[in-house]
Amino acid sequence: MTKKTKSQLAILKAAKDCFWKYGINKVTVEEICEKAGVSKMTYYRSFANKKVVAVMVLKDVINRSEQLYDTIMAKEIDFPQKMKEVVLLEYEFSRGISQEFIADIMNNEEEELQQLIIEANKNGQEKFIQHLKAAQKEGWVRKDLHFPFLTYMMNDINKKLRDEKLMAMYESTEDLIMEMVNFFFYGIVSPEKLK
Repeated sequence: MTKKTKSQLAILKAAKDCFWKYGINKVTVEEICEKAGVSKMTYYRSFANKKVVAVMVLKDVINRSEQLYDTIMAKEIDFPQKMKEVVLLEYEFSRGISQEFIADIMNNEEEELQQLIIEANKNGQEKFIQHLKAAQKEGWVRKDLHFPFLTYMMNDINKKLRDEKLMAMYESTEDLIMEMVNFFFYGIVSPEKLK
């Protein structure tokens, strides 16, 4: 699909809002259409089914996240400041996200959605590790940091998002994600003390 029409953009925005709040599986095409203010006929003129919309929404979120991350990492600021901005970026992208959405993404049987998430995680991790290695050379990251361990821990954090006991400790998925992000970047030390 090339340039999107006003209706297509409304459908994609409505779908993202609904998916974020209720998960992909629970949302119907009818609900997306109602929120977008379009008819089902208009929807099906542009999209074959809900899966196509889910893929487009995820691709858009992934691309936007990658662009914003790249913008942060290209800034002429020190590495700790970049990491603070990355934490804020994670917060922005996790705002309003539901446990249902996380579960639908992590446990989705649709191969295209699975591949999209696997590739995004792999590419994001590789890019992040490269930035950490560069920061390590500049003295911002511990010299003894073992990067395969770090990669393993990042993958483990993704698995923790599916842990129902852990999720039950937080009021929202957003709170859990931010706890994980802050723990990953700052450990148990107050970020204010790292200034």
